[in-house]
Amino acid sequence: MRNLRKFFTPWHKKYLEKKPKFERKTKRWCRKKDSDFCKQSKVILGSLEKLSVQIQDELNSENPENNKTLKAKIKQFKNLYKAMLELSKSYIRRWIKGLVLVSIIIIIIRNLFLGFFHVSSGSCEVNLLVGDRVCSSKLAYSFGLKPKRGDLIIFEDSSFKYDEKNKFNYFWQKRVGIPFFGLKKGPDNFVKRIIAVPGDKIEGRVENHRTVVYLNDKRLNETYVNPYPLIALEEKTGFIKFGSIFFLKIPKLLKETIDVVHYSYDPELDFSQQPFYHMHSYEIVLKPGTLIPWLKMPGVPTKDQQGKVVDNFGPIVVPKGKYWVMGDSRRNSKDSRFWGVLDEKFIKGKASFVLYSIDSEEPFWFFDFLKNPVGFWVKTIRWPRVLKFLKSPEVGQ
Repeated sequence: MRNLRKFFTPWHKKYLEKKPKFERKTKRWCRKKDSDFCKQSKVILGSLEKLSVQIQDELNSENPENNKTLKAKIKQFKNLYKAMLELSKSYIRRWIKGLVLVSIIIIIIRNLFLGFFHVSSGSCEVNLLVGDRVCSSKLAYSFGLKPKRGDLIIFEDSSFKYDEKNKFNYFWQKRVGIPFFGLKKGPDNFVKRIIAVPGDKIEGRVENHRTVVYLNDKRLNETYVNPYPLIALEEKTGFIKFGSIFFLKIPKLLKETIDVVHYSYDPELDFSQQPFYHMHSYEIVLKPGTLIPWLKMPGVPTKDQQGKVVDNFGPIVVPKGKYWVMGDSRRNSKDSRFWGVLDEKFIKGKASFVLYSIDSEEPFWFFDFLKNPVGFWVKTIRWPRVLKFLKSPEVGQ
């Protein structure tokens, strides 16, 4: 009996301290005709008061009930007190608690099972388009499984420097990566296709003015490579034209900017019928001093900033723990041809399917919705690409 009294006393003390607050909350809910909260609160408070009297009487009785029954009543009192405490919390506190819980669940799923990746460049056209939201499987390379030739992989920028001086910033960059109230942005993620795995010999050549790749001394038939030319267009993002409001600087992602992009273009179809992106004639970038659109033709060698043809490389034997990766749109991809083999430790998962797709350069779909609420549902969303699964072709088989 002494142990039960010792267990009950602190909970009863907490209840007596909070009781006036509980009663005020109940009266307020009932005045506002918030029937659900009013009814719940009255029932819980009535049960707490009834149990409080019963338990105290039993603890002070010369002939108390058996300990098992009394212990059950005390446990019920404790649970009812917790329920009333939760009910009495403000709407904002409950909302914040729910938001934190959902965020934790998302972070766990994102880091252990599925990654969510926004395709922001056309390096893997036409298999992946700018605006695709891709889910990557973290389990694809778990339990001893290794990346294979032909896999589209998501990997982080190998040159990124984490803030290792601040443990929380490091965790935020590693697990969340979104800049938020002074918390730093994580590394950018990229998507490329694995062409060669550890132990493979890879070589790039230019034959008859066309680029070819040899894997283990066999010329590859790369059916996944983009066969379309790329057309240069001026694309507008953001919607605020001025740089600041008083002393408040407008964030870069909200400020209106115009960038030159290169999109896959089918020259046999009119601009209004393009299969990959919505295009307009006024967006076309012309070659200086001409009326000719600026096009990048497929299969033509690509040069780096120093004028070197990057399609001439190797032969290279891929080291252990490294991979040779290339974009499917070779004329619009900076990949292993530029910076060499990719270390396995930077690979975050296998691109499995397109969850949904937005025909836009905007980082957030909501911006496009604000600009054009009606057209967003008709033109901006690429409905045929919703839940589109990505296949891994056989490379070098």
